[in-house]
Amino acid sequence: MKLFRKKRYAYVFATLVLCIFLILKFDVHFFSLMLLKKHAFDLQLYTQQKYWTVLFCYMLLFIGTTACFIPVTILMTILGGFLFGGIYGAIYATLAGTIGGSLVFLIVRHLLRDWVYEHYAKQFERFSKAFQKHGARYLLSLQISPITPTFFINLFMGLTNISLWTYMWTAFVGMLPGAFIYALAGQKIQGITQLDDVMPPIVFVLLFILSILVMVPMVIRKLISSES
Repeated sequence: MKLFRKKRYAYVFATLVLCIFLILKFDVHFFSLMLLKKHAFDLQLYTQQKYWTVLFCYMLLFIGTTACFIPVTILMTILGGFLFGGIYGAIYATLAGTIGGSLVFLIVRHLLRDWVYEHYAKQFERFSKAFQKHGARYLLSLQISPITPTFFINLFMGLTNISLWTYMWTAFVGMLPGAFIYALAGQKIQGITQLDDVMPPIVFVLLFILSILVMVPMVIRKLISSES
């Protein structure tokens, strides 16, 4: 009975994701930086008048794009910073990204496990070895790193035996630093000419170093145990 209930929920998630995917894919130009800048004043004014309505639509859109692998995470985070401020925008974006990733996680685990493994077997084997060796710290490190594709994290974690809760807290904590950077930049959206300019090289390097530092306690512990 429990298995049937899980599969039923997974099918519902898959249907919702498909519907959102079709709607959003209908006009991908909606997600252009130029269009957002063009309507920035109107969006901001409407947010002041209908804050909770805008927030609901923003979260729904962010969750849908994340679950459908539409690569607009940075743009949506910048928009969140512009509409809701740097701090709240980062929190909202991270929460939406975590929920969207969790939907992918559940769909892969209950519906697409065989398909994902068939198409990404080699990549998953390398990922699985590192994950089994380092556990949640490895996942947290990947989430923080600015060079790790979120697409593969969400896919591969659905193939492991990790709990949904562990996936969610590592995703939220790991994505938060980068989200703050993009959300803070979004407060001055009119000054952004292209998305690549939002994160300065020094910040990129610092995030990469932070992702490595997450693994340091684990490495030290293994070195000590090997010497004893």
